[in-house]
Parts: sequence; structure tokens; C-alpha cells
Amino acid sequence: MSRATEDRILVIEAQAETRRHMCEYLAQLGYQVDQAGSGAEGLTLLGTEEYGAVLYDAAADEAGEPGVPEILAEHPDVSVVVMSASPSVKGVIASLRGGAFDYIIKPYEIQDLAQILPRATGRSRENRSRRELYAESFSGTGKLDVSGGGGQPETIVGRGVTVGD
Repeated sequence: MSRATEDRILVIEAQAETRRHMCEYLAQLGYQVDQAGSGAEGLTLLGTEEYGAVLYDAAADEAGEPGVPEILAEHPDVSVVVMSASPSVKGVIASLRGGAFDYIIKPYEIQDLAQILPRATGRSRENRSRRELYAESFSGTGKLDVSGGGGQPETIVGRGVTVGD
């Protein structure tokens, strides 16, 4: 992930005033910020840009909008931080089990975002790097290429599983 991608944050927040304040603060921290007022709008933006993290208002979930599982199904590398003004233990657990990176309870200290976002964008970067390495390692053959790029793939044996020809 490029530094520009890592610094790009998508804010999905139903409340326009809250969204505006968040975006202003994140811009002051040096992030490039895009915003969406609904989960559906957010999914559209996720289809056009790569983001270091998504800040997602759980109220969109309650309104039947696409939620964390839908976002991650289409964009598995991005870290999603869920925000909620009326959290329930069941909702928090569901979000985290659904793949959310973190969960913030509103009202929150805006500085909390300054602490969470570097970790969230770092996780997104690691996820993308791991996916790219995996794609390069298998080179579309379905076999792990450990030849160093020039010769026959070697056979690797580990835990009773043989990989190779």
C-alpha cells in the first residue's frame, strides 16, 4: 500500500455535523478524508479508491445499510473501525466477530482516533502486503514457487504435507 493510500480514510457517518467535524479533525492530522452518509455510499467509494481505514457508524447497520461483513467481503484488506452512540454488548461482539478492527463508543475523545488510526492503517498495509506476497508466491500456478525465479519449483515437506510436483 502506498503512503498515499495508507493516509486515506473513509468516514461513513449518518450525522452530517458529526461527519464534518471528524473529517476536519482527520485532515488536521494529515489524513486525506472521503466521506459517505450511508453504508451504500461508502461501498461505492470503496470500489473507486483504496483506503487505509474506514470509520463506520454502527447506526448505518441498524438502518439496514451494508455493514462490516459486507464491506470486508468486497474489501478484505481494509481495517474497519466501528463507532456507536448506543452500543450493546451483543452489537460490539457481532462487529468484532464480523471482522471490525476496533470499536469506539460515542461520545469519544477525538484524540482516540489519533491513536487508533495508525494501528488500523498499519493493519491494512500488512493485509495488502500479505495478499500481494501470496499472489506473487503462487504465480497463478497454484503451486508455491520457491525456486528463486529461475529453476524448477522445489518440493517442500512440512507437517506431512508435500507441496510441489
